[in-house]
Amino acid sequence: MLTAGGLYDLRVSHTWSHTGTFPITVKLSDGRVLVTSVTVRDGAPAQPTGPVVGPCDKPTVSFPSGSSVRDDSRLDVSFTHLTPNTWVDVLIDDTKIGTVHTDATGSGTQDVPITYQTPSGAHLLRIAGPDGRFVEKVFTVTSKTPPFLNAITSGVTAKASSEASNETAPNGRASAAVDGNPNTFWHSRWEAPVATYPHTLTVDLGREYALSAMRWVSRRGNPNGRVKTLVLEFSTDGSHWTGRQPVTLPSSSYPTIVSLSKQTDARYVRITMTSPQDASQPFAAIGEVIFTGLANGHADQPRHDPTARTWTPPAHCQVTPEPSPTGRPTTPQPTTTPASGSTATPTGTASQAGTRPTRLPATGR
Repeated sequence: MLTAGGLYDLRVSHTWSHTGTFPITVKLSDGRVLVTSVTVRDGAPAQPTGPVVGPCDKPTVSFPSGSSVRDDSRLDVSFTHLTPNTWVDVLIDDTKIGTVHTDATGSGTQDVPITYQTPSGAHLLRIAGPDGRFVEKVFTVTSKTPPFLNAITSGVTAKASSEASNETAPNGRASAAVDGNPNTFWHSRWEAPVATYPHTLTVDLGREYALSAMRWVSRRGNPNGRVKTLVLEFSTDGSHWTGRQPVTLPSSSYPTIVSLSKQTDARYVRITMTSPQDASQPFAAIGEVIFTGLANGHADQPRHDPTARTWTPPAHCQVTPEPSPTGRPTTPQPTTTPASGSTATPTGTASQAGTRPTRLPATGR
């Protein structure tokens, strides 16, 4: 499935039996037809054979257009020394946003989309291959959306109107929506009898907070069950609900930050999902839902910028240390004491020098 507004690189391969110019036609699901051509000639260079990336070569990544971008734009990325001719994952802040195919040298380029309302500040790009090679680099986003601070992640529980107990645990259960792991997911019951909209997820934050925002993460790797509209309600006791706030979510898989219409004091949040992105799907799914807020008497949490990690080559890749240059040259220093237990005292005069050997008698100390 391709998302609207995305830029995609479509690659195909074909072998022709003879030279010439041949048409290529691409038909899109909306009825559009794109036509181009390819010229086949003899003597075209073959793809490199054998390993072109050594086992000790470290991957690199750079931002040719700069490391600072706006939200709702694209980050220009260029990388080298990943596994050749394979698909590698592209992640931002540990959220997979797509894949890109490396060339025969393990290199590639990609315009990585930075979604609207991405929080301002430092973010981490990671490109990882199936063989464990990876490369990371920090970039900066300029946005009107403030950083996602004061996330409530400890002591949070959840209950749902239904669960998909046939999913492999912990998936399918309501607890998977608040476990701090976006790779697990809650899913409404999809086996007969199928649970239909509206679906509810009630989150217990463990104590009362002054809430300010919600971060919604769709189920990863599968568009099934994506929610389009929902309603948020808040309570201090789990029985009386106030502050009704309707929310419309985008259809993409990227995390969405929802600012609460006004700062709300609550321990419980009831999420009522009212419609799906795909009208043919009666079920719902959530990868992770996180709220931000401060408990009484607590100050804002300090911001921690991400740190890029470095891929470690195999153990047999030994690095020979090189001496580091000093800041100034080293000047030989004379010793102040003789190196042996005896001294030598020269005899004779200056006029005798060079005329005959001069014996230097040793004297004991």
